[in-house]
Amino acid sequence: MGIASLILAILALVMLIWGGVVVKAFGLLAAIIGLILGAVGRKNPDKRGVSTAGMVICIVILAIALIAVIAVVACGASLLSSGYYY
Repeated sequence: MGIASLILAILALVMLIWGGVVVKAFGLLAAIIGLILGAVGRKNPDKRGVSTAGMVICIVILAIALIAVIAVVACGASLLSSGYYY
């Protein structure tokens, strides 16, 4: 489970950096699944480090995505409240 978590985290990172809108959505889904697999994989003491690395990368990816969504919503709300429609 730990290796799968790390692979999904790296895959999600690549998808979020170089993907389009649909690919980014799949990247977020991969990050969520990687986070779950990392949490399950931490129960195995042999793969604990790999699972932790996958979980950390997934948490960072989800935090950056959340900040990006908040920024987009704030910019959209600012444009709509200013009366500027382009």
